[in-house]
Amino acid sequence: MTEAANALAVIAPDLKTGSGKALEGAVLFHVALACENGFNTVVARDHRGRRLRGRFILRGGPGHLSDPRAASPAPSYFAVTISGSEFELHNSLEFTGSSGEDHEVDVSAVWADDARDARESARRILRGPPVLGVELKELKAGSDLDKNVVRAFFGVIVDFIPAWSIRWMALGGSAGFHREFSQTLRPSQQFWILTTARLSDPSQRFARAQDINVQDELDLNRLRDATSKMGGYLHALGTFGR
Repeated sequence: MTEAANALAVIAPDLKTGSGKALEGAVLFHVALACENGFNTVVARDHRGRRLRGRFILRGGPGHLSDPRAASPAPSYFAVTISGSEFELHNSLEFTGSSGEDHEVDVSAVWADDARDARESARRILRGPPVLGVELKELKAGSDLDKNVVRAFFGVIVDFIPAWSIRWMALGGSAGFHREFSQTLRPSQQFWILTTARLSDPSQRFARAQDINVQDELDLNRLRDATSKMGGYLHALGTFGR
């Protein structure tokens, strides 16, 4: 994958300084590399699902899965196989939440069979949450990230998974009687915010309380560390299956 990343010419249709598209590409490739470093199979594919022989094309803006019958060029993706489980890695893919509204996820992993089903649908859009969802914010180094970014991303997560907002669940009992509580299951590595800016301590605490992973003041080493954890999460998920 390292050689492939260096050899592939990456096309970003709206690539320009400050657009964030270069960061999307960097994160996407590093997640793919982290998966391959786990001794899994990672293959770059074109929109038709064929092994990519030419240039890797990033999705230029929020969009749905490409029609596999469409003429080239169209966005590429990575196909990942982990212990027999198949995922796809995409950039700028939209997902439909429980409200019926669509939300862009900057970098995402999805189950391959869900992607195949979605490609056969009229809108070619995935419903529900991605297996892995990463929100990216590229801002000038030393700047502060607006606290509302974390709140907005939390709102998107809840639209994908309404139960995400429920921290504890009552298991039994009634008024005046003993009641047991259980912490609801929220995968701790499913959602991430990566930003080149700083995030305030209160916003960091809010994100941690909602099981949103945050890496601020992003540089290459921190990018590698974060994407390595994402790859480890996908490896564990693929090993146990759906």
